[in-house]
Amino acid sequence: MRRALLLVFIVCLAPPVGASDWTVAPAGSLQHDYGRYHLGDDSGTQSAPRRTRLALRADHRSGFKIRLEWDFIAGTVTDAYVEIPAGSTQWRLGQFKQPFTLEEPGSSKEMALLERSQVHDAFSIPRRMGVMWITPLRNATLQISAFGGTAEEPSAATGLAARVYGHPAGHQNLHLGFALAQERRSDDLLRLRARPENRLLPFTPADTGRRIEADANRRIGVEAAWLRGPLSVQGEIAALRGSGSNSLSGEGAYVQASWLTDGAARSFRDGAVRGPKLESGRYPVEFSARVSRVDFDLGSRHLVAQTLYSIGASTFIGRYVRISLEQNWITAERSSALSRTGEFDGDVTTARLQLSF
Repeated sequence: MRRALLLVFIVCLAPPVGASDWTVAPAGSLQHDYGRYHLGDDSGTQSAPRRTRLALRADHRSGFKIRLEWDFIAGTVTDAYVEIPAGSTQWRLGQFKQPFTLEEPGSSKEMALLERSQVHDAFSIPRRMGVMWITPLRNATLQISAFGGTAEEPSAATGLAARVYGHPAGHQNLHLGFALAQERRSDDLLRLRARPENRLLPFTPADTGRRIEADANRRIGVEAAWLRGPLSVQGEIAALRGSGSNSLSGEGAYVQASWLTDGAARSFRDGAVRGPKLESGRYPVEFSARVSRVDFDLGSRHLVAQTLYSIGASTFIGRYVRISLEQNWITAERSSALSRTGEFDGDVTTARLQLSF
């Protein structure tokens, strides 16, 4: 019921003008993964759909935008918002990605590797209901968002997030950004989890569980990226602190690089590193690598550390088909403060078929 009301709210905000004033385009993606994994004493194979999404994008010539997206795997709304121009600024209302981390605003169809980094998984703020103000600065953009819960849980959390990013001194190949966020949860519980950049594993070593008391948390993030022709390099550092002197905290960092063949190149747009523009008759291949680490602590006690190494290759077949192969190596150590303690070493090999439009 809440999802339906959210969609009705978004559509009713549309300006009452003729159809000729609008550009409307559907979009969608289907990702299916098949993999073999080994982690500690667990091993096996898995095959499962990762994402199945259908979206509608509507743009008015005045600059007014509507975005609606449904995820069939989760059975829920992902994006449902309007963007309203106000001079040189914009206002975004509805449910949308919050302005924190470089990886968050990018599309899951355009990632260089199969998943966003474990740093993003641990410290990003997922889609929330709220309002965001977007304004241009000199060689930069500022985003400030006030958010609550989701369409399913409107009162689960409240908070503020701010992100500034841009090209310093007008250097278009270089992107720098900085973000801050403050969140309060109604359940007074905080969980930190960093899934090892793969959704086929049955166990996540870097997971504190939903049992840590913290009525609020603060986050900070620093991001950088550099693009030059077929080469793309990016990295981020993020940290979180829960409320209280003996509270849950975490930090993490990653660095990632990719290389495209056949004259293809990635680009910056709307604060994200976007995928290559695909032309008919060209079949570029992208080679990618990433190293990342996260650490979680409870007061002075160390809870868990997890380090990941990933390499991958993707081939683009036309504009709509992508086939990827990725290898991940995992090293994790869980302290006696958590269940299933000890060291966990493993690896995952995953293949993905992606169809998108």
